[in-house]
Formats: sequence, C-alpha cells, structure tokens
Amino acid sequence: MAKKVKKIVLAYSGGLDTSVILPWLKEKYGCQVIAFAADLGQGDELSGLKQKALASGADKCIVADLRREFLQDYLWPLLKSGAVYENGYLLGTSIARPLIAKEQVRVAHTEGADAVAHGATGKGNDQVRFELTFMALDPALTIIAPWKDPTFELTSREAALEYAKKHKIPVQQSRKTLYSRDRNIWHISHEGEDLDVFTRDADCARLNPIGLRLAFTLEVIAPGAGVRLLDEEPNGPEVCRAAVEGFAVGHVVSVSWLRTHPNRPRRW
Repeated sequence: MAKKVKKIVLAYSGGLDTSVILPWLKEKYGCQVIAFAADLGQGDELSGLKQKALASGADKCIVADLRREFLQDYLWPLLKSGAVYENGYLLGTSIARPLIAKEQVRVAHTEGADAVAHGATGKGNDQVRFELTFMALDPALTIIAPWKDPTFELTSREAALEYAKKHKIPVQQSRKTLYSRDRNIWHISHEGEDLDVFTRDADCARLNPIGLRLAFTLEVIAPGAGVRLLDEEPNGPEVCRAAVEGFAVGHVVSVSWLRTHPNRPRRW
C-alpha cells in the first residue's frame, strides 16, 4: 500500500517520463499533484508547458525562473573551476539538479506539500542528486521515486507511450523517435533509442580474439549535443563517423583512437 500523502510536488519537465508519471501519481496516491518546472534557459521547450501539465492531470503547474541563480551561483563557479568530467563532459545535467531540487523543496513548503517526487531511474546519478538535496533541506518530506517502486510498470519508453495514449496525454515522442533531451543554458544532452544500443560485429571479434570489440555508428541527432563535426561540408554524410570500441576485462577503454575511463563510455 502506498504511503499516505496529502500533496506531491513533482519535478516536471514535460518530457515523456514525467508526463506519464504525473497521472500515475494521481492514480497511485489519490492526492493533489503540483507540477514544478525550472526555467534554466530551455527556451521554447517551456512553451505550452503549463497547459500540458494541467491537461495531464496536474492540479497546478509552477514554472520558476532560475536562470540568474543558475548562472551566478552554479555555472560561474563551475566555469571558474574548470570542472570537466573525464575531459569530455561539461556537467550540464549534474550541475542543474541540486538547484531544481532546492527550488522544489521551497515550492513544497509554500504550497503545503508533504511529498516531493522525481522521474530519475534507480540506476543513475540523478536520483542521488535529487534525493540528497531533498534530505538535506527537509528530511521530513516524503520522497517518491516511481522508478524504484516495484508497482511502477512504465519502465520502457514503449510502455510509457502506450500509457500516454491510453490516458490521452500529449507527448512529442513516438515509437520512431524515442530520444529524450536535457537542455539548459549550459548544454544539451541526448539519450535513448540508437544512442543506447551497441551492435555486435562478429568480424571485429574474430580479428581480435583476446579483447572483445564492438562496432557501432555515431549518428548526428539534431539539435547537436555540443559536438562540432570535423567534416563540416554542407553535403557531408549524415553518419559522422564509424568507430570501434575496445574492451578490456568487460570495460570500455577506447573509442577508435580515443582512450576513455573504464567506468563509462566517452561522451561525444
């Protein structure tokens, strides 16, 4: 049985995950749900967000303009420190989450909510960024993480799309375009579909029987994720590069000639 709560503030982006989580929370907990969105410089992505949240079942939608605070208190110190993760990732998502969670707690206090929720999965770092901030600022708040709830069945994009269709929730994604994006004034990142899938190349494995190698193709997903193509010819191919990824004891250690840390693939 779900813990009894009176009002939930959900970190809401309007993307596929939080769009289906919103009505799921209403069904599961039978209480008011406030959709909270942070304006961090997403631009036109926020257009129509309030209307969409209300159409998806939110009792209220609050959009907080955090651009100045994000720049002054988060991005400027980040830039001055020269913080770059593993020489490739500019921490665009990481640096934003604590600010979103901080403002989410403030909204919970203002609106008299006793619970906060997020759409991060149970296997990534975002859950930690959100939940540690929640606990540090108000440990009395109930934290709801649907992806870690065993009764939550919307754990694939296909299942989420089916749920959205059934509940008449407007979403931009389709079965042919399952990419999700995280954008703010500092960066944009992409995930999903082809970007998360490697294709096994048996020939590569035979060429190197000691170390396993996988062959895959890096495609350009618009808008670009901070990547400047080496070949900027206007009539250049859509596929920017074919790369071979090297493995050592099951860990990624290289993409083509570029070495990477074994705990994760290099971000492109």
